[in-house]
Amino acid sequence: MKAQMEKLVTKGMLMLPSAMRDTLLKVQPVEIAGNRLDEDMAALLVLLEKSGRPALDEIGRQSGVEAARRAFRDAVRPASEVEPPRTVVTSDLTLTGAAGPLRARLYTPDRAPLPGPLLVYFHGGGYVVGDLESHDPYLRYVAAKSVTRVLSVEYRLAPEHPYPAAAEDAVAAYADAAARAEMLGADPARLAIGGDSAGGTLALVAALAGATGPRPPAALWLINPAADKVEGYPSATLYGGGFLLTQSLMDWFMDQYFPDKARMVEPMASPMRSDELGRLPRTFVTAGRFDPLSDQVPALAEKLKAAGVPVEARMEPGLVHNFNQLIAFIPAARRATDSACEWLRFALG
Repeated sequence: MKAQMEKLVTKGMLMLPSAMRDTLLKVQPVEIAGNRLDEDMAALLVLLEKSGRPALDEIGRQSGVEAARRAFRDAVRPASEVEPPRTVVTSDLTLTGAAGPLRARLYTPDRAPLPGPLLVYFHGGGYVVGDLESHDPYLRYVAAKSVTRVLSVEYRLAPEHPYPAAAEDAVAAYADAAARAEMLGADPARLAIGGDSAGGTLALVAALAGATGPRPPAALWLINPAADKVEGYPSATLYGGGFLLTQSLMDWFMDQYFPDKARMVEPMASPMRSDELGRLPRTFVTAGRFDPLSDQVPALAEKLKAAGVPVEARMEPGLVHNFNQLIAFIPAARRATDSACEWLRFALG
């Protein structure tokens, strides 16, 4: 109930005429390195600051990882609860992970062809937070908008399961889903792998492994992936504070997942450093400009192009990290997500 009330208040404030809203909230334009933050996004950040809600890493450090997981789920679900453009039916199932069964959820949109395309999706959350429920509204929307079946995978999380547990689960889960494609209503020739943030990294890892399997993916769909844990990018400094994903939060995530930081250079941790990028299928990669990970988008695109992989890279100029889960609040985020869904729909025929 509290989350729904907060959603109504937030959405109500954001829907006010911008001049009135910005005066009430004392919103100031935000510009960094010539890039202007979307005005709705700027207002939302002010609302979040005024709410007094502690940062996710602060919750984790003070109250433990389970409290951080609840806080993440409670924050992102309302922000992505948008009525899908068509009916979506869900069914829960189990996939074979690297060390045991994994929960998964299949989203089947109305009028999806049978057999048809399938997106195997890995949620974000820094390998520490996130689950089927945190991404449920968003993936309902993706399935409906792209008219594509979506299979959401709940992989093992850190710190209980440190690196490389999540990456190994991603590889195993895709292999199992691909082997069972017909049972899932999918055409084995129209499989895609996708994910956001940490999940985007896992999608890259799974696609590299799946490329040599009996049913390689036909497309890769990446939302602000953390594809390189080693290189220092200017965006990490420019946008590392005040735009939802902060340097402090990233540090906390990495501390949980990587007990041995020396292993962050490995391809299962930083797949952009793989020597096998040329095996990847056609790829879509995007990020908001006000994201500490945003410079990784053109860097990954350049490497993929050099390896002969067809790639479409998009930088959303006024948006932040994981804008895809702000579609209920930010019109520009919804438009960017719709465009990404259209790419997926046409890429899979």
